[in-house]
Amino acid sequence: MAKPLLDLTTLTERPAILIDGNRYEILSPDELSITDSARFQKWGQKLQEVQTGDLEMENAGEISDILTKLTDWIMVDVPADVRDRLSDAKRLQVAEVFTKLFRRQPAAKVAKKASRRTGAKSRRGFKDSTAATPPAG
Repeated sequence: MAKPLLDLTTLTERPAILIDGNRYEILSPDELSITDSARFQKWGQKLQEVQTGDLEMENAGEISDILTKLTDWIMVDVPADVRDRLSDAKRLQVAEVFTKLFRRQPAAKVAKKASRRTGAKSRRGFKDSTAATPPAG
C-alpha cells in the first residue's frame, strides 16, 4: 500500500523559547496567513541586509523598528516588560529561530522520503557514452 505524500493536521503546536529561564511560546509558521507570510518575507529581506553588511547606516532605525514589530508578532505570550528588555541582537536571534522554522518545507521532505521507499532501483547511466562525438571545429 502506498504511503501518503502529505499528512496535514489542523492542530498547531507552538515552539517555545527561553528568556531569562522562563519558557514562552512563539508563533508557529503554520499559523501564518498568506498575507502574513508575504509580510514576514519582506521583513526578512530587510534583516538579511543586516547580516550581509549591505545595510546603509541611515536605515539602522528602520531595522530596529522591523525587529521590534516582527518579534513582538512572533512572541505571542511574552509579556511587554520582558520584550522591552530585549536588545536588537536578542530580537534578531528570535527572528532567526522563527526564520529557520518558516523555511522548513516538510511536504517536500515527506515526498522525497516517500519516493525513496518505492522499492524502485535507481537508474544508472551506461559506463560508456552512447552519444555521438561532436565534430571538431
